[in-house]
Amino acid sequence: MYKEEGLNLRYPAKRKQISAPRASGAEKTMCLNEYWAKDFVSDQLCNGQRFRALTIIDTFSRECLDIYANKSIKGETVKEVLDSLKGIGELPKRIKADNGPEFFSRALDARAYTNHVKLEYSRPGKPTDNSHIEPFNGSFRDECLNVNWFMSLEDAKRKIDTWKKRLQRVQAPQCTNTSDTCRICPEYRACKHLRPKFLTLKVDLFSGDTQSCPD
Repeated sequence: MYKEEGLNLRYPAKRKQISAPRASGAEKTMCLNEYWAKDFVSDQLCNGQRFRALTIIDTFSRECLDIYANKSIKGETVKEVLDSLKGIGELPKRIKADNGPEFFSRALDARAYTNHVKLEYSRPGKPTDNSHIEPFNGSFRDECLNVNWFMSLEDAKRKIDTWKKRLQRVQAPQCTNTSDTCRICPEYRACKHLRPKFLTLKVDLFSGDTQSCPD
């Protein structure tokens, strides 16, 4: 019938296959920069406009490496954020992510290949495969997103960046460097045999004061 009418047959589009293995469960890490994890957290502005935040942590130190927020985050943007982290030290040997389309891009594949980084993805329907990032995202939502009112995207970025810097300061209890630019200072990152506790910020909703709480 299609041939007689001169119509083209519609073939189903082939789904893009990932070029990295799917890893199951959380693996034990022995040093810094061995394993990073990344994920997305969504929220909205006061006008109802949605935005997303890309969170990246080191699974050994539980260090918050970066939180990047924007209305739209594509694969090329994820690559640029990872490239910006080169200045804090060595690149990781492996990076774990979920099955979001932003993590399946040629730009990320090329970057991983060039820098000898192994990409691993969670199995479909198994969020616990990326279990290191889930507790952090929960703390990020409870202590930052749920207690702030974001008037604009710039306001959201500013408040998220403030929370991130305060968290990074309490994540380095053995450091004397408490500047705003401290992620985990070089003196602390050099002690690869030390595994710090996962610290979060306990926020007093009435006074705005914070204190560090070990996990």
